[in-house]
Amino acid sequence: MDPRSPASKSRFSKLETLLIAVATFALSILVFGIVTTRNHAIVHHQLPKGTSLSNLPLQDVHTENTTAHQASHAHQRSQENQTVNENKETTKKLNNNTASAAAELKQDKLKSGDNSKRVVDTSKQKAKKEPTGTTTRKELVFFGLGDWGGTTPMLPQVANQMDLYAQRHGLDFVVSLGDNFYPYGVKSLDDPAFNKTFEQTFTAASLQVRWYSVLGNHDHFGSTKAQIQYTGKGSGKWYMPNGYYTSTVSIPQSGKFLQLFALDTYDRKGYKAQLQWIDKQLEQSVKNSSILWRIVVNHNPIYSGGTVHGGSTGKPKWAGYTKQLIAELLPILHKHRVHMYLSADDHNLQLLKDDTGMIFIVSGCGGGKDKPGMFQAVKKIDQTLFKRQYQGGFSAHHASATMLRTVLVNHKGEEIFAYNLTHDTKP
Repeated sequence: MDPRSPASKSRFSKLETLLIAVATFALSILVFGIVTTRNHAIVHHQLPKGTSLSNLPLQDVHTENTTAHQASHAHQRSQENQTVNENKETTKKLNNNTASAAAELKQDKLKSGDNSKRVVDTSKQKAKKEPTGTTTRKELVFFGLGDWGGTTPMLPQVANQMDLYAQRHGLDFVVSLGDNFYPYGVKSLDDPAFNKTFEQTFTAASLQVRWYSVLGNHDHFGSTKAQIQYTGKGSGKWYMPNGYYTSTVSIPQSGKFLQLFALDTYDRKGYKAQLQWIDKQLEQSVKNSSILWRIVVNHNPIYSGGTVHGGSTGKPKWAGYTKQLIAELLPILHKHRVHMYLSADDHNLQLLKDDTGMIFIVSGCGGGKDKPGMFQAVKKIDQTLFKRQYQGGFSAHHASATMLRTVLVNHKGEEIFAYNLTHDTKP
């Protein structure tokens, strides 16, 4: 047959069509195989980290049939993506830690000494989970809190900041500086004020330490005997074995001690006897080389610029008691090199120093008394280093083998003043 004839051309055209169809079909199969293989590799690449093929449903087990090269390639890409994600997370953590460390460093730059008037806001710092009274510390930490004995809205704020400070720094004991129960003390050992005002206010775990307590003028309107008898009762933290007493506390990891001398000079009948008692107690303390710090605590201040109890600035009746302490008690404290006199009575925060180097603290901002007497004005006197009025707060003290540091803290958690007394500073 002539290949150029119409019939021949028709037969060749049909053959070409058939070959094209077969080729197209074969190409489709090939493309389908490539796509399927790639999809298998993708499925393997997207397996969650740590997932085993043996744990997958049956319909996913066919992934194992991909080539070793595809599986290796997918695994490599998975590791690379995982590494990138981990690096991003690490960078994020480092940035967060750096910002946190910078914030803490900024908070810690509180100056010390006569010019330490910088305000440091620690109320938003995350509390360190350091056990209260931990043995890893090399300092003794205690608080001074006075004029707190009521149920005002201010008192819980002060108690909360005490808790936060104690969580950050630890806490060994609290000194309750009098006017523990407003307005007229307690009536008996069964008085509900012990539970309502004291136990239910200071419930934080960090504050479950010994509370060395002294009596204030408002406490003398009630039964002082009941407050003494409450020692060891309730939660067990209240401690007042007598109207005046002494106690020695160990400074961690030093083999040395701090000695407290508690007075009640509003006990007018026993006032003279207390002067004789503390003179003898301090004389013995000075002879003991293991006693590093001597601190006298009393409700009535010696030096104060308060407009109620200050010797030169207060109301005549109350100022008379303060002047008497300056004339009769202060010479005894100077003779025996007392380092600090810790008091309250005036409802403000003060830190004062006389010309011998002895420190005087007024920490009467517990906020226990209802307005208008919750807080009181304060004036500057010759001994004043710092004064703050119309704020709640407390004093925090850090005693080590070389330094006695005092920090005044307000009800917002701001460390509003600090002072360092070195041990070689002789009062």
